[in-house]
Amino acid sequence: MAKLKIRNFGPITTGFNENDGWIEISPVTIFIGNQATGKSTIAKLYATFTWLEKALVRKDFLPGDLTIDAFKDNYLAYHSIKSYWHENSEIEYIGTAFKFTIANNKFVTDKISDTYVKPKIGYAPAERNLLSTIPNPDRVPGLLRSLFTYLADYDEARRFFSGKEIPIIDNYSYLYDSSTEKTYIISKDKGKKRVELNEASSGIQSLVPISIVSQYYSKHQVERYSSNKQMLTLHEQKIAEKDYSDLISILGVAGAAELIAALTSEKNNGRHAFFGIFSLLGALGLGMSSNSEPKKQLSPIQSKKLEGEVKEKEKEVQKIIESRFINIVEEPEQNLFPTSQNKILYDLLECNNMSADNQLIITTHSPYIIAYLILSAKVKNMLERGVDAEKTNHIVPKAAATEGDTITIYETSEVGTITRVKPYKYLPSDDNCLNNAMIKSDEDFSKLLDIEGD
Repeated sequence: MAKLKIRNFGPITTGFNENDGWIEISPVTIFIGNQATGKSTIAKLYATFTWLEKALVRKDFLPGDLTIDAFKDNYLAYHSIKSYWHENSEIEYIGTAFKFTIANNKFVTDKISDTYVKPKIGYAPAERNLLSTIPNPDRVPGLLRSLFTYLADYDEARRFFSGKEIPIIDNYSYLYDSSTEKTYIISKDKGKKRVELNEASSGIQSLVPISIVSQYYSKHQVERYSSNKQMLTLHEQKIAEKDYSDLISILGVAGAAELIAALTSEKNNGRHAFFGIFSLLGALGLGMSSNSEPKKQLSPIQSKKLEGEVKEKEKEVQKIIESRFINIVEEPEQNLFPTSQNKILYDLLECNNMSADNQLIITTHSPYIIAYLILSAKVKNMLERGVDAEKTNHIVPKAAATEGDTITIYETSEVGTITRVKPYKYLPSDDNCLNNAMIKSDEDFSKLLDIEGD
């Protein structure tokens, strides 16, 4: 589990008040709090460090190239948080392959492991509505750098789905026509009436980019790689080809197919074991024939040894193939009615549940998001205890049910501290600043009634 420590950076002063200051980023991590208290700051720093770790594993540059000036001028400026830096700022990040330590105006990089599962990192900024309100955002200069990157993700996703009607919320679906470069929202309740996205409601404009990008990067990885050779560098393709050839030389094509299928079975919890070789076959023209015979018959001992070798090879493949999705979303509730917040949250959770290695990071001001998270964890617990999913699907879809222990909620404050909202047993707690704000409004109304009575 990756973790982050922040002190004296932007609105954050003393930072997290537990665990020696380390914020652990769980599979579902939520940041809540008032405006300008550091929610997005944490999310942006996490996005920055996960990208830097990915770039180092990919050997885009060397550890020595990461200086404090490069960090401030390039990477903090990318997310428009360069001005948050102070001479006494302290930031640390521990990932799976690298550790970064920033203190005393120095940037120190340490390699900690050869194990690494390469992620696709998506950062959906709060300004994403701009991508929907402008008919052709790809032709607009001067976009924020993070928004420009998300536009590239969105553009790739919508072109992949071109011509396909994709459900997005309630009775509405999405359709992109690449021939006319127009995006439509289709209402099923109004005789399939369609309007262009830039004329749709502000809520739909807000949710479309995160819905389409999330579905694309979590549900359609195999098609994405097999249909686009340019997803890999030439060097990465050569590594994948060699790994595939090594496997075939040992087991034969049919045997390799059988082993890969076993390793990628549902019981392996969606880790995409050996995902790289399996998904690259089409892209590299290395099709797998089910009629091919293994080159040799293996004894049980040899099979066990081979499985170990394949798992070791998997670690190498996972360094070059984006087999997990880090989905960072600012304020998914933007302009949405509570029931629509429910729908987009469950869609995001379903996408996140596609792989045990995925992560969903959300910043929010909405108490409804927390309430629906609690429902998701409750249903997951009920399903594990044998309750029939047919009885709960109308409340929380089975695919969106999420283990309560994998959900962590952090609360930022006006004085620069970060606290963890303590769970209640296996459920996220409703004792947090968002719910407390709603309780206060009820209390204030009672006070008004008392005054009126006096």
